[in-house]
Parts: sequence; C-alpha cells; structure tokens
Amino acid sequence: MTLEESLVNNLKTIVKIYPLNAEKSLDVDYATIETISDDDDKSLNGYSGLTTETKEIDIICKKYSSLKILYKQVKDKLKSLEKSTLGEYFIQEIAFEESSPELWEDEINKYRKIITFSISY
Repeated sequence: MTLEESLVNNLKTIVKIYPLNAEKSLDVDYATIETISDDDDKSLNGYSGLTTETKEIDIICKKYSSLKILYKQVKDKLKSLEKSTLGEYFIQEIAFEESSPELWEDEINKYRKIITFSISY
C-alpha cells in the first residue's frame, strides 16, 4: 500500500477523500489529496533512506462553518501521525506550509481550503 493510500484510509474516518479529484456534482463535504513532489534524501555518503513527499489536501464544503471544522479535524489528524507508524511507513516528521486562504468556488458553489504539508518517512 502506498503512503497516499494509507493517508486516505486514515483520513476517511473524518471526511470522504478522493485521490486527485472528485466529481463536481457531489452533494456532500469531501476532500481530495495529491502528491506535489517526492524527494529521496541524499548526502555525500549516498541516499539516507529518508523520503519526503509534499502533499496537498483540498477540503470542499457546502457551508463555511463546516469548512472551518473539517479543516481543523484533518490538520489535527495529520499532526497526530508524526512519530507514528502509518501502514508500513514510520512517519518521522510532518511540516505544514503557509496556510492558504479560504475560497469560494463559483463553479461548484462550495467553499475550499487547502492544506499543503511535507511528510518524511
């Protein structure tokens, strides 16, 4: 199982989550997850075995209040994974990038908030 699959399995207790994208016609709150980059750590002695992936989770909600609640729940869940085992991966560090603005998406008539983070294992 990939790290992304393990994250989806872990987060699906909080929100319905899809890889890359979801149908625009969904009438429920949901999230999407994608990998932005993945890098293997290398020093002068070669590869260390540490991999860092940058991920993005888009949270999509019908109500602004739901967006705020779901954003906090997902972020807290991600924080709790640091220094723990997720599937077959030992998560050494999770670091969040600068927070994104809360957005209104006219095309789907829903609110959006993006969580961008790096996860090292």
